Amino acid sequence: MEICAAEAEVANPGWDLLYAMADQLGIGGHSSDESEGEGEAVVRRKPWRNPYVTQLLKVIDGNRRLTNAYGEARPGALPHKRVRLGCGPATSEPPIASLPENFYDPGWLATLTEAQYEALAPADPVPLPDHE
Repeated sequence: MEICAAEAEVANPGWDLLYAMADQLGIGGHSSDESEGEGEAVVRRKPWRNPYVTQLLKVIDGNRRLTNAYGEARPGALPHKRVRLGCGPATSEPPIASLPENFYDPGWLATLTEAQYEALAPADPVPLPDHE
């Protein structure tokens, strides 16, 4: 969230939308990690999450600043390397209900029964930034 807020402050287009997306996903909508040893972690997939949303989250992760406004190292430990495997382990956590419909993978939504879809209760789609 702090990455999106910082980028939005310097008027980078699309960062307000990324901030809103990350905020709506909440902590449970972001990928979790499984430790793979010293300084490396395998990212657990969220099979229900739209792959485009996953790409946007990668953009946010890739923009983490390692230095402060004075060019000095930020306090604390460096982030560990996150390894994303195409068919890596899926999370066992249930999907988050009531997110905008375009946050869910359309193929995954198509597998739901009517009762499961109603329980999921997706909200209306929201604008997402273009990412090329």
